[in-house]
Amino acid sequence: MINGRVVDRYANNLAALRNFTGDGFRTRHDAVKLTVVDAARTCSVGAAAEVLNLFSAQLGAAQRAAFVRDNSYRKRQSYVPDILLNFPPPDTPQDPMLEVKSITPCSVWYPTTGQHADTPFWGVNRRAAQVPNECYKKAHKVDVQYAGSPNTNLPADRGPVEQAMRAMEGPIPAVFGAYGETNKEFIHILAKLAATGARTQWRQMLFKTEEIALGVFTWRVRRQVGMAILRANAILKRSRMLLMLGLPTDTAQSREAASRFRVWGRNGRGDIAAGYRQAQARHNA
Repeated sequence: MINGRVVDRYANNLAALRNFTGDGFRTRHDAVKLTVVDAARTCSVGAAAEVLNLFSAQLGAAQRAAFVRDNSYRKRQSYVPDILLNFPPPDTPQDPMLEVKSITPCSVWYPTTGQHADTPFWGVNRRAAQVPNECYKKAHKVDVQYAGSPNTNLPADRGPVEQAMRAMEGPIPAVFGAYGETNKEFIHILAKLAATGARTQWRQMLFKTEEIALGVFTWRVRRQVGMAILRANAILKRSRMLLMLGLPTDTAQSREAASRFRVWGRNGRGDIAAGYRQAQARHNA
């Protein structure tokens, strides 16, 4: 029981709790984000995560310095899309931006009554529809606070950061759900990754045709990302149950081991190996 509520059979309400310690939502988000980056690179598509300086050229030096001074590293990450892709020719020359989001198993995204109760993928597609405007609002906020743009919704008053973001392809929402489902844009971008991998690698992988390679790449990309989503959701539930039992999560244990490594094992002699062994022993205890 937590907050006066009994945990349900599959711990869905436990996974949906907000403002819960343990950093579980960020860990789940980053696991899927980095898997998409890895899948893209496997398919000969350039990919970068958290491109912090993507729009920095739109601000002056003093404005950039004020932005960095007023915002922590993690907060600055929230102002740029999660992934920037670079497809090889002859694909579109623009680099599409992806914004990874997730939804939790609650009535907001999985209604049990009403007209959308039986609509497949309704929750992830509804969340995906909100993502572009959220990103534009963040860019508008930067323009208002640091570029001196008017705080209006008129297209003529858009600042340099918002204009630069709108000029690029995206942000494309990549939303995954509590049961492994994804929105339609996410499916389309994975299909494009697979098509690029098949087109660029089918000869060196000794496939007879590009069409045969496409089937293999499609299966591999969707399996890789799908399993990462299922694993990340399972780890989130596991971490919440550990916190309920008063036990440290995997994230907390890794953070503690890293902190002990950074302080040289606390033995005062700068012995990295001894500090690492102590941290590992405590982590595995």
